[in-house]
Amino acid sequence: MGGVTAARHGHWIGGESVQGAAEFEAVNPTTGAVWGRFPTGSDAEVDAAVRAAEAAFAHPSWAGLTATRRGRLIMDWAALVAAEGPRLARIETELNGKLLSEMTAQFRVIPDWMTYAAGMADKIEGRVIPVNVPGVTTRTISLLTSPLACLGSSTCSQMAALKPRRTRRGR
Repeated sequence: MGGVTAARHGHWIGGESVQGAAEFEAVNPTTGAVWGRFPTGSDAEVDAAVRAAEAAFAHPSWAGLTATRRGRLIMDWAALVAAEGPRLARIETELNGKLLSEMTAQFRVIPDWMTYAAGMADKIEGRVIPVNVPGVTTRTISLLTSPLACLGSSTCSQMAALKPRRTRRGR
């Protein structure tokens, strides 16, 4: 495979790289080679990340977007994933030990999932389709074993649906 180095990575919190006090090594399960070092994330770092995410969500650059514009941004993201699919499949394979053929197939389909979610952004009317617990459990397992693939199957759907809370004054 090659190409992925054993670099030290930080958290990305509030637009900045933050090095944690403690870290762990991520190992390629196929070769046993260390490919990266990551901070474990202290309670304070998690709290800082949550505060930064809440601030970003409330910022006019996101809160001021129409649902149609959110959908368009996700469609642009889908186009990037489609263009980089073969490279993303190789990365996911090296980092998680997945089969390259499986990941290549997933990254051919993920842009379609993202485009579908993007198309729903301005059509969501408040009704919710009931979800059973096994589906949620499956998503959690998917996130742990295919983090890049999870972006296309769930994160973009959440981004399409999320709208900032308005105050009683309509702000």
